This record gives sequence, C-alpha cells and structure tokens, in this order.
Amino acid sequence: MNWPILDDLESWSIDNEAGELRVVVADGREARQAWKARSEGPIDFKRVTFHPGDLVLEMVTPWDEVLEIEVYGEDDQFLRRQGRLVIYLDQNKWIQLTQSIHEPARVPAQELEASRRIIDLARGGEVILPLSSGHWVETSSAYGQRRTRLAATMVGLSRGWIMRDPLLVRSLELTAMFGNVRRGTEAPLDEGVFTLDYRHFHAEPSDPYQAKDASLPPEMVRLIETLLGAQSVLAVLLEAERTDRETVMAAQWAELHESFAKHLATEPATRPLVRTLTLFRFLADLGAEHMMVARDEGLTASEYKTWLSEDADNDIAALPYLGRNREVIHLKLQNAQKGWKASDLIDLVYLPCAAGYADHVVCEKHTGDYLQRANRRRDVGARVFTSVAELMSAIA
Repeated sequence: MNWPILDDLESWSIDNEAGELRVVVADGREARQAWKARSEGPIDFKRVTFHPGDLVLEMVTPWDEVLEIEVYGEDDQFLRRQGRLVIYLDQNKWIQLTQSIHEPARVPAQELEASRRIIDLARGGEVILPLSSGHWVETSSAYGQRRTRLAATMVGLSRGWIMRDPLLVRSLELTAMFGNVRRGTEAPLDEGVFTLDYRHFHAEPSDPYQAKDASLPPEMVRLIETLLGAQSVLAVLLEAERTDRETVMAAQWAELHESFAKHLATEPATRPLVRTLTLFRFLADLGAEHMMVARDEGLTASEYKTWLSEDADNDIAALPYLGRNREVIHLKLQNAQKGWKASDLIDLVYLPCAAGYADHVVCEKHTGDYLQRANRRRDVGARVFTSVAELMSAIA
C-alpha cells in the first residue's frame, strides 16, 4: 500500500447518522470529532469504516445491510487477484443470484444449488465476480425493493472488483494493434482489465473529490479520492428510484443494424462480400477512433489504406476484445430473423470484452451462442456458459 500516512491507523469510521468521525490507531487510542455530511438529502450509507491494514471498506446501508469491498491500494492488481478466477456474469445471472437469496422458489432447483455455491465462493473471496458500467446502466432502470436487493447483491458479491470500461480497453487494443502494424513489433496490451481502481469504471470518470485544502498530504488526497470514488458508484447502484439514462441512442443503433442485416439477407449480390461488408459495419461502429489511433501511431494514409484492404480482418481478429466484438457482430448480422433490440448494445459491447479477458463468462443463450462460436477462432479467452449450473460443473 502506498499510503505511509496510514501505517499506524487501525480504522477510520464516518457515522453519517451520528455526525461523527472516529479514528482508532494501532495502540487502541481513538479520537472522535463532529462530522458534517457532504450534502443534504438521503444518507447513502449510515456508516462507512475503512480498515487500512486489510484494505477493506465496510459500508452499512440505510436498511442495515453490511457490505464489504476490497479497496484499491495503488498496488499490482494481478498480485491482488491471488490467482482467483474472474467470472463475469450477465445481468440476468445477477438477477438469478439475487432471487436465490430472496426468492429461492423462483429459481429452478439445479440453478438454485449452483447459485448458492457461487454465492458462497464470492462471499469467501475465493472467486471474483466483477461489476461493469454496463451492469450500472442496466440496474438503473429497476426501482424499489427489486432495485435495492439486486444492487446490494451485486455490491456485496463483487467485493469492489470492476471491469475496466470497454471503451478504454478498445483504445488500448487499437494502440497495440497499430503500433504493431507500424513498427513490426508487438506492443504489449495492458491486461489490467479487472481491477479495484474505480477511475477506470467509466470511460470519462467524474472527479468525486477535489481537495480545497492545499495543506492535505498528497497521499491523503489520493486515499479520499479512492474511497469516495468507490462509494459514489456503489451509492448510485443502491438508489431505490428508477434512473433511466440512454435509450434513444441504443434504439437508433439497433434499428441501423437490423436494417443492415435485412439488406444482407435479401440482396443475393452481397453474399460473396458478407465478411468484408460486416467488417466495414464494425469499423463504422468504432467511428473515427481507429483512424485517429492509426494516425497517432504513425501510419500514413497510404499505409492505412493498405492495412484496410489486406490486413484489417486478421489483425482485428487477433485482439482479445475487439476480435470477439467484430466476430459476434458478423454472426448476428447474418441472422436477420432474430432482430436487433436496444438492449443488444450493452451485450455486444460488454460481453465480448469480458470474454476476452476473464476466466469465465455466464450469459443468456442468444449472445452466449455467438461468443462460443467466436471463441472457436481463438486459443485464449474465457469459457462461455449459458447457465450457472454449467459453470459450477466445469469449475468443480
């Protein structure tokens, strides 16, 4: 941990109900001080306690549920994982785990047993069930008790682990790919996709804390940013009110792809060119980013044109995330009768990213089938399952 200022600190607790800050040092001495909440309105957590020695943050919800998360300590996240399996769950599987806790009669017997086993493993810190900003968006459309139960399950079982926003992963992969094209040497990918660092939860994170007091030690500022960053993301998840964010863009995206899929299905002249056409559709989804990265990595316009016509498909296929993303979109575009929904946008952005870097992915059957077929073209990546029972049988 790179916070020497905390070496002698046993715990640091903020009681928002009592309005008190309590600090306990290693020799047992403690200090108490009046504490004013950051803003008016409902309390996000009744009490928050940080244990520096264990790098654990304990949060008590307004309904008295205790949630524990591991805290980022500016440490090596690969070492922090300690070889634990990373299992990425689709939103419907998180709902199943929540039902297994609160409404077990709604879960089929085989799935219930498997769900309870993975819950025990996650609570014991034996596996990692990371959250993503995709989960954050999908949970925001729920409300009331259903929302708070689901969110509390997700926060409690993820224990603070997140998946880096796929837009950030995409940028890393494009930089590595075009660096290889330009220099002929493969640039290493940053594979720290699963982390406790909430600065990577969103592609454009907001700053949860801005120090006004210049006398604060820099390490204390970083600590406050770390703790408040995690709390702010988790507090939004735990809100009971529905908070729909974007629907129009996702609906337009789905409509565009469904129209293109129907065009491929009804125009015989496109059949010999399907793979090329779906590649161009995939690149169009990336927007100008891939061209900007190519330019930044030193490719000339002529080199980019050669890459596009000769090497693009193979180079993209070699990327853990974008290779799967491209292949899943290619397969789905050839299945026009299935149609496209706004919710497909989250699935096709987040699940291929998880499949590229996690150990296992558990998702619904439709996208799971595409991911399994995409995996056949690769030697590495997650095993993809469509039920928790299948997963638990495989890792038993």
